[in-house]
Formats: sequence, C-alpha cells, structure tokens
Amino acid sequence: MNINSLSKDYLWTGDGDFFFDPNGDGDIYIATSEGDEVLSSAVIKRLTSTEGDWGTVPELGTNLVDFIGLPNTRETGAFIQGRIENTLVQDLLIRSNAIGTEVFPLGPNEILIMMLIDSIDANEPLITAFSFDMRDNKMIPRIINV
Repeated sequence: MNINSLSKDYLWTGDGDFFFDPNGDGDIYIATSEGDEVLSSAVIKRLTSTEGDWGTVPELGTNLVDFIGLPNTRETGAFIQGRIENTLVQDLLIRSNAIGTEVFPLGPNEILIMMLIDSIDANEPLITAFSFDMRDNKMIPRIINV
C-alpha cells in the first residue's frame, strides 16, 4: 500500500460498508439502514462466515463447511435451511417470524438458497439469494432488488 498525505483510513464497523450509488453515477457512499444496506451486508457476512472468524463474537457464523461432501438431498437442504435461519436469529439480528428461507438443488453438488426478509426501512422485503457449492464451500451471494 502506498501511504502519502492524501491517504485516508476508514474504520470498518458492523454499522456499515461502502456501496456504489444505485443511480449509476459511480459515486461511493457509506451504507445506512435505508434500503436495508446494512441488513444485506450483515446477512452476507454471517452466511459466509465460520464460527471463530469474528474475534469479538467468536460464536457467530453459519459453518456451511460442515455440509461439504454431503449428498444433495432434501434432508441436507433442510439441515442447511435450519442452520441458516438459526444463525440469522441467534442474536436477534432478524426476528424468527421475519424470515423465510427456501433451498433448491441446482445440480448434483450445488444448491440455491433464497431468503425473504422483512425490511427494516422499506415497504418491500429484502430478497437475498446465494448459490452454494457443496464440494468446495464456495458461496456466491446475490442481492436481488425487486
């Protein structure tokens, strides 16, 4: 990293991240609760984490690595669905009645996880989808705006 007098340092916290301007102007801004940006970021971080990844909250994480190598069956999908929902409600980030999760097979080793989460700030729910490869623990998050 090249540090000079023009360099800036940003403290990354659980309160927000950088987002690109949704209007397509290319501007960068700090996430807020408006538009559920902080909620979207928190969901992605939790689902792609393993317990122990967060020093301040070591018990936080979904541990989807536990499902590597398991057969892509309805039973495995139900276990993944339960794990995801438990992780998101464990510290009241989301109320249990404010989340709906579905797991669909995409292929022999890949599943699609879709979630509908009641919005914090908007009238429309937050719709989030992830594809998860059960061979190598790769999860690709996708935020879907409808």
